[in-house]
Amino acid sequence: MAAGPNSIQTPVASRRGRRVVEGAVIAALAATVVLEVVGLTGEFAEAPDLGVAFVGFIVAAVVAISRIGHHDRRGWLLAFGVGVLGVLGFVLTRTTSIVARVPDIDAPTGPLGPWTFVASCGIAVLAGAVLFDLVRGDRNRS
Repeated sequence: MAAGPNSIQTPVASRRGRRVVEGAVIAALAATVVLEVVGLTGEFAEAPDLGVAFVGFIVAAVVAISRIGHHDRRGWLLAFGVGVLGVLGFVLTRTTSIVARVPDIDAPTGPLGPWTFVASCGIAVLAGAVLFDLVRGDRNRS
């Protein structure tokens, strides 16, 4: 199978470490999808436009899982975006709110919000590290 322009070519020594990171990011993305799906019905009932944003977030996470599984570097970029948006969404809904909505600090979501925040932080950090490594590798080849 020929390597395309977006495929990832890694040295043999770093393949095991990359697979561990891939597994961790895929697991965190899958956990985020599950947590967001659990809270999705409440979002549509409270604010349908925000519910649509959550659906987009879930779709982006699923596509990132697929692309990372196919060793496509665009999956890492999408995973990084999902992680950053997850953190940003959590912070905004608990501080300034989004689109002048009432902050959901006291919402009866239990521990789901903080776990989504933790997963999003992990996704952003790990995907960012892989992207940095990929960019650095591209510069070394030039």
